[in-house]
Amino acid sequence: MNKFHFGERVKTIRLSKGITQESIAFQLNITQSTYSRIEAQAETPSYDKVSKIVEALGEDIAIVMEGSGLRLSKGLFVTDTIPKARVRFYKYLSRVVALGVAVLVAPPAWELANGLCNEFALSKDLTRLIRFSAGCVAMGLVFYWVNKIVKRYVKATGVSGK
Repeated sequence: MNKFHFGERVKTIRLSKGITQESIAFQLNITQSTYSRIEAQAETPSYDKVSKIVEALGEDIAIVMEGSGLRLSKGLFVTDTIPKARVRFYKYLSRVVALGVAVLVAPPAWELANGLCNEFALSKDLTRLIRFSAGCVAMGLVFYWVNKIVKRYVKATGVSGK
């Protein structure tokens, strides 16, 4: 698979149209050497600069960026592929967040169970067991839903992170 190079692409387009680096640089209000660095890929242009270069070449940005693996979304170039390391990071982060939420959810579950046990005048041992069970169920539900969300994310992105 060929690797996409923005600088090579715009250079090819510029040369095919017989446009000089100086005229493009003049339209962009930059020096010819700066523009030359963009074509040589020694400098990465911002989105604004990319769109101005494409406009100066008289091309459509979608055509110029074709094959890059990037698409334009709300003024930013985004990739359709997500690195596996990022997916793994999101999985671990979601589990840490789930643990934090579970720690916040467990005490109210304990208090609810405690109130019900007191209402029905249950023994201390049974109250402890019910409180423990309520906390486990609450934390289990948090982990279940977070895991379900992560699985949907993985399915939507098509990257397993393994």
